[in-house]
Amino acid sequence: MQRTLIAALFLCVCAMLLILLAILAEEPVAGAGGLPHPSIDGMRIGGDGAARLVTIGPLAMAFNCLLLLLSVLLAGLSVHEKRRDRVLWLILLLMFLW
Repeated sequence: MQRTLIAALFLCVCAMLLILLAILAEEPVAGAGGLPHPSIDGMRIGGDGAARLVTIGPLAMAFNCLLLLLSVLLAGLSVHEKRRDRVLWLILLLMFLW
């Protein structure tokens, strides 16, 4: 069971890394970062956040779900191996889904 849990953690982290690389590979959306402020140097105003999320929104959601799964797996890893039973995994699964 210990090896399976560690393998699941490794796969989760690898999937998160691939998603981050996919997000970094996306082209920046024009105007999503805002416009220069007319009177304050170095400050930007506005920007179309919704346009930015059109390209990376599903990837960001997948990353968030994997991050929650990672926290559940780490919580399961923190419990002694003798005490990891189906009830614990059911509780952790319900926490993940909640």
